[in-house]
Amino acid sequence: MVFFGFVSLFVSILLVTVLGHLLLWRLRRCMKGVCVVVLGDIGRSPRIQYHSLSLADAGFTVDVVGLGGSKPLEQLREHSSGNVHLLTLGELPWLLQARFIPSLLRYVLKALYQHMQLLLTLLFLTRRPAHFLLQSPPAIPMLSSVWLVCLLTGSRMIIDWHNYGFSILQLAVKPNHPLVFISKWYERFFGRLAATNICVTKAMREDLADNWGIRAITMYDRPPAMFKPTSIENRHELFLRLSTQHSVFKSESSSAMIGVETAFTKENDGNIELKSDRPFLIISSTSWTAKIGISSWEKYPWCDLSITYDHLLMLRQSSLIQ
Repeated sequence: MVFFGFVSLFVSILLVTVLGHLLLWRLRRCMKGVCVVVLGDIGRSPRIQYHSLSLADAGFTVDVVGLGGSKPLEQLREHSSGNVHLLTLGELPWLLQARFIPSLLRYVLKALYQHMQLLLTLLFLTRRPAHFLLQSPPAIPMLSSVWLVCLLTGSRMIIDWHNYGFSILQLAVKPNHPLVFISKWYERFFGRLAATNICVTKAMREDLADNWGIRAITMYDRPPAMFKPTSIENRHELFLRLSTQHSVFKSESSSAMIGVETAFTKENDGNIELKSDRPFLIISSTSWTAKIGISSWEKYPWCDLSITYDHLLMLRQSSLIQ
């Protein structure tokens, strides 16, 4: 009886503490507070980091919640306002990553673990924000976790749609797999419960409206102030370094002097100039390897740059590129 009395007392104290915390949140909610959440590496989520920077620059108190790994932007880590608070979620326990556990069970256990992890972090470690801004996907279990927190605290949930989680899941399992059906239902259900939905493209906005009845606002990506044109001197220096590693960056001129001329730039009387006959230089944010053996585009069909390569060959053959 004494044991059950202690347990009852502990549960009562815990319940009162949680209810008191939720009441304090509702009474003293930070109206200019935003919690930005991504269930991925914060340092590899540029749009989330730019959202956080823009909000902090506008005077908002910003809590950024996500996974660790790579370093976030220095401007975010050392924001002059001091209003940015980075919260890194812990890694999954080794048991939830063990290969001897069936994949479906491992997926369910991982979702439950991250759900509790998010609930505790958002409820007790953030600074009582009035808004939660999420990047989806990943959607499971983030959408339900944040929705529950908003239900308890009276805050508002805003979803930034980049893609559909179920469509990415289809690439790993069969399209008719039960997980795909559950993921699709989950995203549609909780997406409709958001106070506001935003997305990156007009096509995504129209698809959300036509298929799920979700009205979203298109917010196109815009480069932050840190991005600016590279000076011709820096470009020349870069091409010189690359020319020592890749012959394609070397000048094809037989009279070109090493360290003075590249395929794109040349030095003339101490001044750096762009060559008039320089080739095109295309930079992609994704990876590509040749169609020989097992290549990245075969494993990841959404990174198929062979389409671009084939069309460049067609343009060259049609004399549009000399």
